[in-house]
Amino acid sequence: MATAKSIGRETAERTVRRVRLRIASSAAGAAALAVYLFTLAPSVGFIDAGELAAVAHTFGIAHPTGYPLFTVLAGIWAYLPLGDGIVRLNVFAAVLAASAVVLHVYLIHFLLGLFRRKPSRREKGKKSSGVGAKGNPVPLPEDVRIALAAFGALFIAFSETFWKTALSVEVYALHLPLVTAAILFFVRATLDPSAGDTMRRRFLSAAALVLGLSFSNHMTTLLLLPAFAIVYFRVHGFGAPAWKGVGRAAPFFAVGLLPYFYLPLRAAASPVLNWGNPTTFERFLWHITGRQYQVWMFEGLKAAGKQLSWFLSTYPAEFGWVGAALCAAGAVAVFRRERLVGTFLALLFLGCVAYAVNYSIYDIESYFLLAYMTSGVWAAFGLGAVYAVSRKRRAIPLIAGAIALGVLLGANFPSVSQRGNHLVEDYSRNMFASLEPNAIILSYQWDYWVSASYYYQLVERLRPDVVVIDKELLRRSWYFEQLRRWHPDIYR
Repeated sequence: MATAKSIGRETAERTVRRVRLRIASSAAGAAALAVYLFTLAPSVGFIDAGELAAVAHTFGIAHPTGYPLFTVLAGIWAYLPLGDGIVRLNVFAAVLAASAVVLHVYLIHFLLGLFRRKPSRREKGKKSSGVGAKGNPVPLPEDVRIALAAFGALFIAFSETFWKTALSVEVYALHLPLVTAAILFFVRATLDPSAGDTMRRRFLSAAALVLGLSFSNHMTTLLLLPAFAIVYFRVHGFGAPAWKGVGRAAPFFAVGLLPYFYLPLRAAASPVLNWGNPTTFERFLWHITGRQYQVWMFEGLKAAGKQLSWFLSTYPAEFGWVGAALCAAGAVAVFRRERLVGTFLALLFLGCVAYAVNYSIYDIESYFLLAYMTSGVWAAFGLGAVYAVSRKRRAIPLIAGAIALGVLLGANFPSVSQRGNHLVEDYSRNMFASLEPNAIILSYQWDYWVSASYYYQLVERLRPDVVVIDKELLRRSWYFEQLRRWHPDIYR
């Protein structure tokens, strides 16, 4: 029977563990943020950065799938006194990515708590019935779990694509913490052996709410659902209690979807940027499902094979060959020791890859983010497996982890850093400077000219006399309405 003294000691120990974990997660997030700010893009980046920055400043409608949650949050951030224009929004991306690093520490720490190593011969020989006795599996020490969790989170933070996402305004930056939080709440709801029914319901409701919010930011949240569904029903079965749990979580999911109402409501007010003009249900549905881009999806085995080949050939560059080996070792270790956790992580990875390889666009790397994040979790398990077999030289794996992080940081820095990169800004400003008054430009150069021109003309008011027409968008009926409002004389 537990005494008041023993209960008090256990409570104090739990408090100390929580404080240590909080310190480790904060330190990992701060370290990642410091690196992100040092390597931050100083100006407008490539592809959608200019358009998204203009949408945020004007509270407009972005290209499909609309990204309403991102638009509202970025729009609020854009008016905070935190630097100038586009740099302020680039900092927003860095803060979001760093917050995902913090959440990854908690996620990996929890999952490592489910990991057990085989006991040594000495531990097997113990006569007591405790952990490690008579072959019972042995958990990792708490300090080791925290160190491995911080390692895994930073391993993800400095992987190539994740790091790039943190340096310039992009919807994927918000996607990172939302997806991580949804996974964290879900595993706490379904896999935590110490949680009571009330705590499980709360975590499942939180997971449903964040899942809805994540959908309202980016539709690739869909990639979480197969893994969530398979593991949930594997744990709870298909009986009435399981479906009752789904029913209780459904209202929270619906609340998370509420930001979608921003699209038709704001479109009805005719904002300066009103992509798709989603004021009718049909146009709204087209917009949030990305109907405009579906022509590049599921084009066949040849296209999928090309994308898969690209993914496999570039995967080692994300983490380095040593890091990729750690990921593979971790995937095997967790699947052997904790089959359900291993299955869950494998489903996240494979579901992401299977979807992304069937999307035939050249800037595809961001669609593999979930696979790269899962790989970082595997890397923590891989280092944990090395620790478990290192016997008396237990410090060696932790030192090796620190070295691996240093190598990863140094290897990816040259290719990822945007520090001093003014290419898009210089190109755009030189273009504007070379044009005569009231010039008209027809262009398909979205990635480094048309998108950036939205920001410079609408936010910085640079050369408002110049008419920039996107040749590719002339196939869209809503675009003519936008041209009519922007340039009525040209439209006539």
